[in-house]
Amino acid sequence: MRIFFAMLVFAIIMPSSADIYRKIEDGQVIFSDHPFDGAVRIEERQINTVPAYTGNQTGESDTQSKNSAAVPFKITLASPQDGQTYQYDASVPLALTIDPAVPSEDHVSMTLDGQPLDPHTGTLNQLDRGQHNLQVSIRNAKGKVLAEKAVSFTIYQHSVMGPHP
Repeated sequence: MRIFFAMLVFAIIMPSSADIYRKIEDGQVIFSDHPFDGAVRIEERQINTVPAYTGNQTGESDTQSKNSAAVPFKITLASPQDGQTYQYDASVPLALTIDPAVPSEDHVSMTLDGQPLDPHTGTLNQLDRGQHNLQVSIRNAKGKVLAEKAVSFTIYQHSVMGPHP
């Protein structure tokens, strides 16, 4: 333990370019940065290192991950817009564009308040009043999310007791 501590102290205090000398005397190991009687210069060795792995860690082939990473999808929801408010009886139009086109091996999924929704739906009808969350995702064949867009909109209903607009 003393040896380890002594080496640690010397490693911290000593600059890396200084020579280190060692001598074993009466079972004790003595280190110094100056040569002394019976001391042997310690040769510095290269520290063993392993470069970090930067390859594919998702389980996909390199070709799939390069293709997916090379095509960033842009999802635009023109309607409903985030924070928009609709009347209770109004239909909420869905206006969605994805650029570039989604390849056949990838798929588009939509959820409204966590429930699956057909991406080809043109309007949302008979929604309950309150806040609703619409999420659009593009996933590859393995289920990895390639792009995602979420908006929150509100269905407003006037109270029977209050004034109407």
